[in-house]
Amino acid sequence: MPGLFIKEPQILSENCIHAGKIIKTNGKEQKVICRFDNEDNIDFENLEMIFIEIQGLLVPFFIDELSLKNNGTATMILRHLDSEAKSEQISGRRVFIGKDLDKGKKHKQYEQHHFNGYRVCDINHGDLGTIYGLIDYSGNHLFKIVNNDSEILIPITDAYIRNIDKKKKIIELETPEGLIELNR
Repeated sequence: MPGLFIKEPQILSENCIHAGKIIKTNGKEQKVICRFDNEDNIDFENLEMIFIEIQGLLVPFFIDELSLKNNGTATMILRHLDSEAKSEQISGRRVFIGKDLDKGKKHKQYEQHHFNGYRVCDINHGDLGTIYGLIDYSGNHLFKIVNNDSEILIPITDAYIRNIDKKKKIIELETPEGLIELNR
């Protein structure tokens, strides 16, 4: 449904800074090693999330643990990266971090609470869960979807949204291959 969701800003490289590359992964331990291009320009103390480029899109990953090394690399434990298969999908991929955007800027097209309680279904994966919030990470907006004890983050973009049924409170998505699997 064009126009219902944000056109700008989306999770695009224009809203992020290319920071480096995943050079090694270990899915059994959820660890990834990232080589940063210029670690002096990155505020690691406040770095809570990275974006990994997958099929031309930036996919968010929360950082549960980060350990800096002296050689321009960092070892990180990323939430929802809990298998070798998921790890292999991000090995060798480019890493981005969010730019410092105006945090006080409110987006006119939605309010924080507007979609809370909506069910989210993906055309290929079925019922994903219920929206329990929207996250604004450096101007990149994400649905926070909860299903049982798991949490899925999906970028809010017209490219993924196929239909919104306001009466039934259901949002139908068609996400790119691999996005849902990386969140589980």
